[in-house]
Amino acid sequence: MTQRHYGKFRGTVEDNVDLTGRGRIKVSVPGITVGDNGWAWPCVPYAGPGVGFFAMPPKGAGVWVEFEQGDPSHAIYSGFFWAQPLDAPVPPGPLASGITMLKTDKFTLEIDNNRALPTLKIEIAAGGAVGKAALSVDQAGMTLSAAGNKIELQPGFVTINGTSLKIMQ
Repeated sequence: MTQRHYGKFRGTVEDNVDLTGRGRIKVSVPGITVGDNGWAWPCVPYAGPGVGFFAMPPKGAGVWVEFEQGDPSHAIYSGFFWAQPLDAPVPPGPLASGITMLKTDKFTLEIDNNRALPTLKIEIAAGGAVGKAALSVDQAGMTLSAAGNKIELQPGFVTINGTSLKIMQ
């Protein structure tokens, strides 16, 4: 009989290309042989036919692994962790307390619930001539930037590239 393993275990993402299209990842867990060639099923907050939350972690990421009914041949991943100090995409300390963020290597979505200055930022590392494209919205207005150009929308006026062109209402 296979030894049962109950609880959460620290693991590592070994592969994130699931050819079955079900969001599985290949994991390793120190001291436990993960069955099904190491493939773990996702435990997601929302799923159904053609809908759901889908996010694949990069290889090498820290992953929390559980086993269905303790059976190591039925691995489930239920979350992730930052293994090293400062690995998280937000600064340490009180500044991060109101921030909700989704960050990949090319894309950042940041929501700052600061009572004094709530902000929404979207950034895309587009590469090439565009470089980084960004959209930022706060109480003062909205800024759109890309390829070294910037458009600012504020109450009463629109500014394009600083003082190059200013349109007043």
